[in-house]
Amino acid sequence: MPRGKPMELAEWTRALAEESSMGAVIVVEGRRDEEALRALGVEGDFEYASRLLALLRCTPSYASGREFIILTDLDSEGEKLAMALKREIEQSGGRAETRLRGEYMRIPGRPPRIEELASAVLNEKEARRARWKARQAHKH
Repeated sequence: MPRGKPMELAEWTRALAEESSMGAVIVVEGRRDEEALRALGVEGDFEYASRLLALLRCTPSYASGREFIILTDLDSEGEKLAMALKREIEQSGGRAETRLRGEYMRIPGRPPRIEELASAVLNEKEARRARWKARQAHKH
């Protein structure tokens, strides 16, 4: 994605769903993160970060040739976890995709926790709908 205007949450969610539909595994911190993304229509394979780290340390071949989209929270703990995941995945022969996490960081007003994403996207859609209705009312 070019470094121009940041994506909106709904646009970012569509990009994530597309990547996932091509076989990338989405790595999140926990069940609520997965549920929020699934509620937004993101399907595919999910892995929980701590489980994946343990699995890669025991069975490094699990990552070989696979792509993993790292979507940890944007707090300091999530950042450390993202760096550890990237290192382990790449050392195990996998590809750690962090571009979408970077794009997420650039979205104005985005929630810092993935589990809060579903309600934020719904709020964004409602705000867009309200702006559209206001424009329509001014035309008449």
